[in-house]
Amino acid sequence: MKNILVPVDFSPVSRNAYAYAKELGKHLEAKLTVRHYWHPDADAVATMSAAPSAVYTEELERSLAAFTGTDKVKSELVPGLAATSIEEASKDFDMIVMGNTGDGGVLEEMFGSIASHVSRQAHCPVWLIPPGGRFKGLKKIMFASDFETASDRILEEIVKLGHAFGSDIHLVHVNEDKSAPATDVKSRFAAHSELTNISLHTLQNDSVWDGLEEFAKENGINLSVVVTKHRSFWENLWHSSTTKEIVLQADTPLVVLHTDEEESLV
Repeated sequence: MKNILVPVDFSPVSRNAYAYAKELGKHLEAKLTVRHYWHPDADAVATMSAAPSAVYTEELERSLAAFTGTDKVKSELVPGLAATSIEEASKDFDMIVMGNTGDGGVLEEMFGSIASHVSRQAHCPVWLIPPGGRFKGLKKIMFASDFETASDRILEEIVKLGHAFGSDIHLVHVNEDKSAPATDVKSRFAAHSELTNISLHTLQNDSVWDGLEEFAKENGINLSVVVTKHRSFWENLWHSSTTKEIVLQADTPLVVLHTDEEESLV
């Protein structure tokens, strides 16, 4: 059984990501663990409360209980800085599902930074769910990569995900001098599966992420998959403020995989 970690900050975006995780969990027959990581200097509620520690943690426990309601999930209140704590916890889970922004206002930029840190440094796949992201099945999956990062293991995992959800897989390629021929990647997909619903697309756009977001909207993509090589691909993209804005405001759920980890999607 898959184990999914759902970090939450009680915000509407976080609640939406939790709703997504519950539906995903049903399809994967997975076990959900909902955690709120808190630190007196960084927690959203703590910044507005001068209550003693014991009283404050009781408030958080009530908030967490209200957040999960009657759902049969494991819920935990864990002290520590969220970014590094989630990174460490990722070693014990099969995937992480979290919102890609925070509670709005002051904390939104901070939680967005948590999402970016976790997506780069986690030891399992990270599903980033935007505010408007709803689980409607995974009929159309977009695999976006420079194809240098498209190892046989990663390709096999994406094919398995496609099998599990009956998905159409769109290989979206941006031409780069050192990239492997896109047709070679498509043939490698075919070698792993009898799937015939695989299509290849080459984007022509000055901005990689603008092109990907445009393609996702025009083609009704339900899930985008990005593969990173030793996290450098993601790191380089994230250094652009424009990229960060696009990803944090994306309408399509995004999964970040890492080629240097033994990760599984299903």
